[in-house]
Amino acid sequence: MSSRSYPARIGTTLIVTSAFASVLCLGVAAVLYWQVAPRVAGGQWLWLPPALLPLLCLPFVVRGYRVDGKTLRVQRLLHESTLELTGLSEVEQRPRAFTGLLRTFGNGGFFSFTGGYWGREIGRATAYATDLGPGLLLRYPTRAVVLTPTEPAALAKALRRASGLPES
Repeated sequence: MSSRSYPARIGTTLIVTSAFASVLCLGVAAVLYWQVAPRVAGGQWLWLPPALLPLLCLPFVVRGYRVDGKTLRVQRLLHESTLELTGLSEVEQRPRAFTGLLRTFGNGGFFSFTGGYWGREIGRATAYATDLGPGLLLRYPTRAVVLTPTEPAALAKALRRASGLPES
Protein backbone atom coordinates (compact mmCIF):
# COMPACT_ATOMS: atom_id res chain seq x y z
CA MET A 1 0.00 0.00 0.00
CA SER A 2 1.39 3.39 -0.93
CA SER A 3 1.46 6.15 1.64
CA ARG A 4 0.80 9.83 1.12
CA SER A 5 2.17 12.69 3.17
CA TYR A 6 -0.05 15.47 4.48
CA PRO A 7 1.97 18.58 5.44
CA ALA A 8 1.31 20.25 8.78
CA ARG A 9 -0.21 23.73 8.53
CA ILE A 10 2.08 26.37 10.07
CA GLY A 11 -0.06 28.95 11.84
CA THR A 12 0.68 32.60 12.48
CA THR A 13 0.55 32.04 16.24
CA LEU A 14 3.30 29.44 15.98
CA ILE A 15 5.49 31.71 13.86
CA VAL A 16 5.10 34.62 16.28
CA THR A 17 5.59 32.59 19.48
CA SER A 18 8.58 30.71 18.05
CA ALA A 19 10.28 33.92 16.91
CA PHE A 20 9.57 35.67 20.22
CA ALA A 21 10.77 32.72 22.32
CA SER A 22 13.94 32.35 20.24
CA VAL A 23 14.81 36.05 20.50
CA LEU A 24 14.04 36.01 24.23
CA CYS A 25 16.27 32.96 24.83
CA LEU A 26 19.14 34.45 22.86
CA GLY A 27 18.71 37.80 24.63
CA VAL A 28 18.79 36.16 28.06
CA ALA A 29 21.85 34.15 27.00
CA ALA A 30 23.61 37.33 25.85
CA VAL A 31 22.88 39.15 29.12
CA LEU A 32 24.08 36.16 31.14
CA TYR A 33 27.24 35.86 29.06
CA TRP A 34 28.29 39.52 29.10
CA GLN A 35 26.80 40.82 32.35
CA VAL A 36 26.35 37.99 34.86
CA ALA A 37 29.01 35.37 34.04
CA PRO A 38 32.01 37.68 34.62
CA ARG A 39 30.70 38.59 38.10
CA VAL A 40 29.80 35.09 39.34
CA ALA A 41 32.32 32.42 40.27
CA GLY A 42 31.83 29.50 37.87
CA GLY A 43 29.30 31.55 35.90
CA GLN A 44 30.91 31.04 32.50
CA TRP A 45 28.31 28.36 31.64
CA LEU A 46 25.15 30.18 32.79
CA TRP A 47 24.37 31.42 29.26
CA LEU A 48 24.39 27.94 27.73
CA PRO A 49 20.90 26.60 28.71
CA PRO A 50 18.90 29.54 27.31
CA ALA A 51 21.10 29.61 24.18
CA LEU A 52 20.57 25.88 23.55
CA LEU A 53 16.83 25.76 24.30
CA PRO A 54 15.75 26.64 20.74
CA LEU A 55 18.05 23.94 19.36
CA LEU A 56 16.66 21.39 21.82
CA CYS A 57 13.08 22.14 20.69
CA LEU A 58 13.81 21.96 16.95
CA PRO A 59 13.91 18.13 16.59
CA PHE A 60 10.30 17.96 17.80
CA VAL A 61 8.89 20.21 15.05
CA VAL A 62 5.90 18.58 13.35
CA ARG A 63 6.48 18.65 9.58
CA GLY A 64 3.54 16.51 8.50
CA TYR A 65 1.61 13.28 8.76
CA ARG A 66 1.75 10.06 6.76
CA VAL A 67 -0.74 7.19 6.77
CA ASP A 68 1.14 3.93 6.29
CA GLY A 69 -1.16 0.90 6.47
CA LYS A 70 -2.79 0.96 9.91
CA THR A 71 -0.22 3.40 11.28
CA LEU A 72 -0.14 7.18 11.35
CA ARG A 73 3.40 8.52 11.22
CA VAL A 74 3.95 12.03 12.56
CA GLN A 75 6.91 13.40 10.63
CA ARG A 76 9.28 15.35 12.84
CA LEU A 77 12.45 17.19 11.85
CA LEU A 78 14.80 14.23 12.48
CA HIS A 79 12.50 11.30 13.27
CA GLU A 80 8.92 10.03 13.16
CA SER A 81 6.46 9.38 15.97
CA THR A 82 4.04 6.52 15.29
CA LEU A 83 0.39 6.14 16.27
CA GLU A 84 -1.46 2.90 15.69
CA LEU A 85 -4.87 3.36 14.10
CA THR A 86 -6.17 0.14 15.65
CA GLY A 87 -8.92 1.08 18.09
CA LEU A 88 -9.60 4.46 16.50
CA SER A 89 -13.30 5.13 17.05
CA GLU A 90 -13.83 8.53 15.39
CA VAL A 91 -12.10 11.12 13.22
CA GLU A 92 -13.63 14.55 13.83
CA GLN A 93 -12.89 17.70 11.84
CA ARG A 94 -12.87 20.74 14.12
CA PRO A 95 -12.84 24.42 13.14
CA ARG A 96 -10.61 25.12 16.17
CA ALA A 97 -8.63 22.02 17.04
CA PHE A 98 -7.76 23.06 20.61
CA THR A 99 -11.17 24.35 21.74
CA GLY A 100 -11.81 23.21 25.30
CA LEU A 101 -8.31 21.82 25.85
CA LEU A 102 -5.81 22.82 28.53
CA ARG A 103 -2.12 21.97 28.22
CA THR A 104 -0.95 19.70 31.03
CA PHE A 105 2.56 18.98 29.75
CA GLY A 106 4.58 19.76 26.67
CA ASN A 107 5.49 22.49 24.27
CA GLY A 108 3.05 25.36 23.85
CA GLY A 109 4.44 27.17 20.84
CA PHE A 110 8.21 26.77 20.61
CA PHE A 111 8.19 25.44 17.02
CA SER A 112 5.14 23.22 17.72
CA PHE A 113 2.13 22.62 19.96
CA THR A 114 2.91 19.14 21.23
CA GLY A 115 2.39 17.17 24.39
CA GLY A 116 -0.38 16.37 26.80
CA TYR A 117 -3.71 18.18 26.98
CA TRP A 118 -6.93 17.66 28.89
CA GLY A 119 -10.52 18.68 28.20
CA ARG A 120 -13.79 18.09 30.03
CA GLU A 121 -15.52 16.74 26.91
CA ILE A 122 -12.54 14.86 25.50
CA GLY A 123 -10.52 13.78 28.53
CA ARG A 124 -6.84 13.09 27.94
CA ALA A 125 -5.40 14.18 24.58
CA THR A 126 -2.01 14.29 22.89
CA ALA A 127 -1.26 17.02 20.37
CA TYR A 128 1.01 16.87 17.33
CA ALA A 129 0.15 20.28 15.94
CA THR A 130 1.54 23.46 14.41
CA ASP A 131 -1.58 25.63 14.41
CA LEU A 132 -4.38 26.52 16.81
CA GLY A 133 -6.93 26.73 13.97
CA PRO A 134 -8.71 23.99 12.01
CA GLY A 135 -7.63 20.43 12.63
CA LEU A 136 -8.57 16.87 13.40
CA LEU A 137 -9.48 15.17 16.64
CA LEU A 138 -8.84 11.43 16.61
CA ARG A 139 -10.87 9.71 19.30
CA TYR A 140 -9.82 6.44 20.90
CA PRO A 141 -11.66 4.75 23.79
CA THR A 142 -9.32 6.16 26.45
CA ARG A 143 -7.62 9.11 24.77
CA ALA A 144 -7.65 11.56 21.88
CA VAL A 145 -5.09 12.97 19.46
CA VAL A 146 -5.04 16.48 17.91
CA LEU A 147 -3.51 17.02 14.44
CA THR A 148 -3.38 20.13 12.22
CA PRO A 149 -2.74 19.16 8.59
CA THR A 150 -3.04 21.66 5.73
CA GLU A 151 -5.85 19.49 4.29
CA PRO A 152 -7.89 18.18 7.25
CA ALA A 153 -10.61 16.64 5.02
CA ALA A 154 -8.10 14.67 2.94
CA LEU A 155 -6.25 13.31 5.98
CA ALA A 156 -9.55 12.51 7.72
CA LYS A 157 -10.65 10.48 4.70
CA ALA A 158 -7.33 8.59 4.60
CA LEU A 159 -7.49 7.87 8.34
CA ARG A 160 -11.07 6.60 8.13
CA ARG A 161 -10.17 4.36 5.20
CA ALA A 162 -7.04 2.99 6.93
CA SER A 163 -8.85 2.28 10.20
CA GLY A 164 -12.02 0.85 8.64
CA LEU A 165 -14.30 3.63 9.86
CA PRO A 166 -17.24 4.67 7.67
CA GLU A 167 -16.88 7.79 5.51
CA SER A 168 -18.79 10.82 6.78
